[in-house]
Amino acid sequence: MARINGVWLILTGEGGDYPDSYFDPEQLHKGVIVEFEHTSDPRVAKIIAKHHLVIDHPYYYDYLEKIENEMKEDIKRNWDI
Repeated sequence: MARINGVWLILTGEGGDYPDSYFDPEQLHKGVIVEFEHTSDPRVAKIIAKHHLVIDHPYYYDYLEKIENEMKEDIKRNWDI
């Protein structure tokens, strides 16, 4: 576990303990940027990103971007926004 900004984070087994070199650099970078919506601490953002890339999918952030873009198009098409 690590304590960052007064919060205890479990790092092992959830991606946080994997070295950066384990991840696709573009995915890790995208992930850190996206996860800044939850924290202003880059270390925490990286841990969250690594978790998604290990637990959910190695290209989680590409899929997230695709889904968000499809959602925006659907809203424009169906809700006249």
